[in-house]
Amino acid sequence: MENKRESGIELLKILAIAMIVIAHVVQTLGKVEPQLSYYPTEAFINLSKSTMNFEIFILQNMMYLGSLGNSIFFICSAWFLCDSKKVSFKKIALICLDVWIVSVLYLIIIKSIGISIPMMMTIKSIFPTIFANNWYITFYILIYAIHPLLNSVINQLNKNELLRICLVFAFLYFGICFVKNNLFFASQLVTYSVLYFCIAYIKRYTPKYTTNMRLNIKLLFLAIVANVGLIFFTNILGIIGTPYIKTLGEQVLRWASNYNPFLILTAISLFNIFKELHFVNKNINYISSLSLLIYVIHENILFRTYVRPCVYVYIYEVLGYNFLLLWVFLFAIILFLASLALAGLYKQTIQKVTSKFADKITPKLLSLFDKLEKKIIKIK
Repeated sequence: MENKRESGIELLKILAIAMIVIAHVVQTLGKVEPQLSYYPTEAFINLSKSTMNFEIFILQNMMYLGSLGNSIFFICSAWFLCDSKKVSFKKIALICLDVWIVSVLYLIIIKSIGISIPMMMTIKSIFPTIFANNWYITFYILIYAIHPLLNSVINQLNKNELLRICLVFAFLYFGICFVKNNLFFASQLVTYSVLYFCIAYIKRYTPKYTTNMRLNIKLLFLAIVANVGLIFFTNILGIIGTPYIKTLGEQVLRWASNYNPFLILTAISLFNIFKELHFVNKNINYISSLSLLIYVIHENILFRTYVRPCVYVYIYEVLGYNFLLLWVFLFAIILFLASLALAGLYKQTIQKVTSKFADKITPKLLSLFDKLEKKIIKIK
């Protein structure tokens, strides 16, 4: 059945995970890890600082691909969850098991090669989902667990009521919080819940918009130009307006967030475009099914802290930064392909065991949940 799924959206998911890998590779270049203080800081570049250097400007734009990729993934999930009425406890259990196993394997490997790891980092590696080492995984589990409740609320609203909710909260979180974040108790869960309501409205009441390829291509172009222009003018204002707009001089990446309306519009337009690509390719569907594993493998907390920075140190000391963009792209391509290979290997070996374990543990978890629910009802 997996191979019979249409591959347009699955192809978009592959594009999204590639965007995320690129953004994380660039993020490593722009961050000095305090645990690696003995490495030359010159190997790392402050990408938040205003600049007129074209290479740095391209890298700044690449950083925004992470937030775009996250929004694409969420929209792809929300589109189908809007019609769902049940939560699969097996799915949650399997995600938690896979994330835990990958995290523990990294911990064992890192420790076995003699790298000293702080106790807190060790604890986080043992409990990766609880500590949200990969925030999107923990967030997705939460939103997936409550999506039937969100659907229940949406189903009780008429078209105008749902539109009002979407407009008001979109203005608050994709408007005001975009300019000044952390207002109105903003969080990933709140922000994406608002986006969930917006996707539900778009799916239910704007079918002409979602299938209009020409319109979506125009919106995609405008959203991309607007976001690139925003980054460009932030650089300009940070340089020429330093005496007056000092904060922008070190905040070029301030717009790279899940509140960014241009990135959200880009993600929605891309989804609408790829949704209309009707074809089936089992290889694309298979690679897409590895997205979560690619994510946790390439963005493991130990790997991103202790290994990825070493690559840039090697490039800086041995190859130099004369062709920095080339090295970044090659790093991203190699990391993506390596993560893809490891994800495929994991799926064909360890995941077969975790899937069987999830089959056994799920009924017990459901039984425990039912008993707990009955006791709570009695107390009430």
